[in-house]
Amino acid sequence: MILNKLEGNFLFSHLSANEIDCIFLHLRHYIRTYETGETIIHMGQECTQMLIILEGLTRAEMFDIEGKTIQIEQLKPVEIIAPSFLFGEDSSYPVTLIAEEKSTVLMIPKDQVLELLQKDNVILEKFLVLVSSKSRFIINKMKFLSFKNIQEKFIAYISEKSDHFRKNEINLHLSQKSLAELFGVSRPALARVIGELKNKGIIEVKQNGQLIRILDKEKLEVLCKSE
Repeated sequence: MILNKLEGNFLFSHLSANEIDCIFLHLRHYIRTYETGETIIHMGQECTQMLIILEGLTRAEMFDIEGKTIQIEQLKPVEIIAPSFLFGEDSSYPVTLIAEEKSTVLMIPKDQVLELLQKDNVILEKFLVLVSSKSRFIINKMKFLSFKNIQEKFIAYISEKSDHFRKNEINLHLSQKSLAELFGVSRPALARVIGELKNKGIIEVKQNGQLIRILDKEKLEVLCKSE
């Protein structure tokens, strides 16, 4: 059954497949499939249900003040779409969600989500953790989008992770692709900037890009102050 995929979802990971089936036997929900390129939700649309990607790949995007499209993140199975906005005072979606490939989405009405949270304290606690994590992601995303170019974004990121260059080594804990998504840029463009800093002897890249070693702290500080 397709709902068995929810075993991999953070909210339901403590439950067995049978327990998940039992929950959804008494929980009103819908499952809909979207074709490649089809819009799943529109920015500004009222958030009346929890949406979970069951199959496929989707992208969340928004527009800047110049009307340019900015990709916020890619959502894969079994991620939840904009959980922070489900119970907000302004409960409208902050992004447009588009299917990058044929995708199946689980939809749970808001009143049913509330009932679920009231019945299961573990799911409630996990939902609060998820909302907090997503809120932090959005804040970081907006911060990095405010920088003018990719080098500014990357140097600001390693400055933050190294406690303003006090540490010589930084474990990114993100793939280059995930880091590019956070910055709102393409992975090849980010790779070029990292390569340029490496070739100038300012940083060293190890462990398949996961570890950044600062070789020239003074140059990084100068670049950071000039941006």
